[in-house]
Amino acid sequence: MISRLNADNLNPLHLCMYALTFLLMVVGVVQAISAAVEARDAVSKPESAPTFPGRPTGKGLPSP
Repeated sequence: MISRLNADNLNPLHLCMYALTFLLMVVGVVQAISAAVEARDAVSKPESAPTFPGRPTGKGLPSP
């Protein structure tokens, strides 16, 4: 992070890069939390897991 503020750190391009880095970090954290919640919900409700046509469903013979 910013160790000390000097004239170079206050350059508008650098401030923009700091803001973009912070924004990307926030987006990454939000996506990680969202993926964790989605995975938890999928594990707690296995009957609502998506099924794909033509794949075995575990209920008898697979569909042709």
